[in-house]
Amino acid sequence: MEDDWIISSVKSYELLHTFDLPQSASALDWGSSGNVMYVGGSSLEQHSNEILELCVPEKILNPENGLCSKRDFTMLQGGFSLKPIISLKHLSPLDKLATVGTGNLVCVYSLSSCEKGMIKHVVDLRTSDPSPNHDGYLCWNDNYPTVILSGCTVGSAALVDLEKNAIVYQSSGELAVPLNGLAFTCKGSDNFFTLTCTGSIELWDPRVKSVVMQQENKDDSYFYAGVNFAMDVCGDNCEDTKLMRVSRLDEHIAFYDIRQWTKPVSSSFLLCHGGKNNHNKHLCAKFSPHHDGLISISGYSEGVGVYKTEPSLDLIFTHKGHEAETHDCSVLTHLWHPSIAKLLVSTSTDGALHAWQWKHDKLMTMESMYKK
Repeated sequence: MEDDWIISSVKSYELLHTFDLPQSASALDWGSSGNVMYVGGSSLEQHSNEILELCVPEKILNPENGLCSKRDFTMLQGGFSLKPIISLKHLSPLDKLATVGTGNLVCVYSLSSCEKGMIKHVVDLRTSDPSPNHDGYLCWNDNYPTVILSGCTVGSAALVDLEKNAIVYQSSGELAVPLNGLAFTCKGSDNFFTLTCTGSIELWDPRVKSVVMQQENKDDSYFYAGVNFAMDVCGDNCEDTKLMRVSRLDEHIAFYDIRQWTKPVSSSFLLCHGGKNNHNKHLCAKFSPHHDGLISISGYSEGVGVYKTEPSLDLIFTHKGHEAETHDCSVLTHLWHPSIAKLLVSTSTDGALHAWQWKHDKLMTMESMYKK
């Protein structure tokens, strides 16, 4: 299976790099220029949690240069965390990293430590008390460069100023309701959405204490059922911002106009890109930063699926490399490169990191895939 996939991948990819991490990584973020990647990983067997700063190889950044000396990821510096790492964000203006695990503890690290090669822990900030034991989420808005949005439940969602090491806004929601996602409404706003474990999306405005608006189409039967929803938001301002919500349980994907987000503009059955994976607790959905009509999803079925959304939802490519290498592994997360079109990175439970870019002529429809 692995040999077959490697042979077929030559025809399918413009670029494909694989790298073995010390442990599986569920948290990824880019440096400000896109030539550095930050990776957060945890190992239950070794009871260790690592943060790595990796230099992206020149072969990926400039693939047209065939004589690149650096063709593999290299570690620039690293550090350890006492807490598991589920989400990670790089704050370039502060030269800091923020991480969250299970619970509402935000751990802050300095990338400019006096100890060369070390990512140094600086401070821990708790966004609510008591601390619920649910997966945490992090968001960063570059219009507010020192502030992050963090939370693991609706009631623990908070805006945290990492320059002042202080909470500047605390939501008034129910502390017991776990989150499946967090997102700012747009780059120019500090308003934000919470996606609950029941599939409900709520809008919060830091100028007021209570929720501003809430969807009514929630299903309480999903309560505490795990991570079965994912969302992402794209757009530079609230006039052109779109919101996407993916549901693992009813196999639907919905798109919303930010100005009328209580009802979807369009919705569709989620096309399965390979065998359905009901055991993967991770679900990730991302808008492409380069193409309005491209999205990517992992955790719903095997591999990472890339879809076009116009005129209707259609699967155009599936990265199956993680399952091809190890049959019992699952994709943990994935991320688009901020400036290189169609370049994605993805990680899996076996500790693999893949950087890949599919071929321009490899726009595969569902019909052509299932003819095989």
